[in-house]
Amino acid sequence: MKILWLTPIFPYPPFSGGQTRVYNLLKNLAKRHEITLFSFWRPNRIQGPMKKVEKICLKVKVFPGRPIWSARDIFLAGATGLPFAVTHFYGDKKMEKAISEELNEGYDLIHFESFYTIPYLRTDFGVPTVLGNENIEYLIYHRFVQQKKNALFKWLAGYDVWKMKRYEEAGWRRADLNLAVSEPDAEQIEKVTKKKCAVIPNGVDIKHFEQFEQLKYKNMESKLALLFVGDFKYFTNQDAIAFLVRKIWPRIKAKIEKVSLKLVGRNANSLINDLAVDGVQIVSDIDDIRQAYAAADVFLAPMRIASGTNIKILEAMAAGLPVVTTSVGAEGIKAKRGKEIIVRDKADELAEKVIELAHKPLLRQSLGLAGKRVIRRFYDWQKIVQELEKVYRGLIDEKKN
Repeated sequence: MKILWLTPIFPYPPFSGGQTRVYNLLKNLAKRHEITLFSFWRPNRIQGPMKKVEKICLKVKVFPGRPIWSARDIFLAGATGLPFAVTHFYGDKKMEKAISEELNEGYDLIHFESFYTIPYLRTDFGVPTVLGNENIEYLIYHRFVQQKKNALFKWLAGYDVWKMKRYEEAGWRRADLNLAVSEPDAEQIEKVTKKKCAVIPNGVDIKHFEQFEQLKYKNMESKLALLFVGDFKYFTNQDAIAFLVRKIWPRIKAKIEKVSLKLVGRNANSLINDLAVDGVQIVSDIDDIRQAYAAADVFLAPMRIASGTNIKILEAMAAGLPVVTTSVGAEGIKAKRGKEIIVRDKADELAEKVIELAHKPLLRQSLGLAGKRVIRRFYDWQKIVQELEKVYRGLIDEKKN
């Protein structure tokens, strides 16, 4: 197959969940198919080098992205039906022209990845269109707004979430086929489109973690080592970290003398740095994320704002770590609660489960091993891409007939 892919951010290096998903899908698709990538090069983000993706794709073309905050974006959000979150992607004439010209080269389908590419999704391309939904975007913002107490902010932001919902659902309807990363997301999309939505989950490069298994080392300080991983710039992670450090960590610290917490990510700002209280370490310069997983005893991810599935949690399970998370964090992950993943939502309950794991090393081990089995069964990128290939072929055959 010859496939044109459009993404809202260059997929290398795979720091964020979206970048990780795109890079692994492209890497495995490109083994058997010709892939052309069109991608926005986002300002103030670490991206590149392009050659890493050029090695796997037939062609790669990048387009300069706009800053998020500008007078243009504010005007569009205020004067049109566009939600603010998508305004800085909207109306790139060079991208529109490039898509039209590239399709003249003969493609089997065009894949739009994520909500932020919807501005370029049309119904008149002459080839099947696929919209990959990394999550349900408006749901993330809705959960974010619900966390706030300021009435004026909730009203203004709530109105923009309403616009986002309308815009996102219109994009789902325009696509010939939608993809979701979890069954709950797929069910919600199907209710709107009245068409089948294929589930293509997030995954893990299992060999990548297995290669590191032999280098796994024990915590030499004999402390219980807790770990959170995530891009510090992303507001969903900022919320989880603040909840963790302010509400959960003091409860753990009061009961366990020898315990440490590492927050590992990139783009740390003053909000994150101010949370480096006693026993909490901010790590922004780690070379290989597997090093962080290898040094930890428990992965603690108290997510309150999310949609889809959390790649950080899948990776932690692949690394053999017991995972303690929330209902939102575990959403869409096919793991049995209590046996393969620990799920609690209140700060005191999350702290209690961590304290229990501190005193039960065999339980930590059994949870870690059970989590790895879940990943091998459901979340291997190679198996996921084989399913995506079937979905692509089915759509192409359907459009031919």
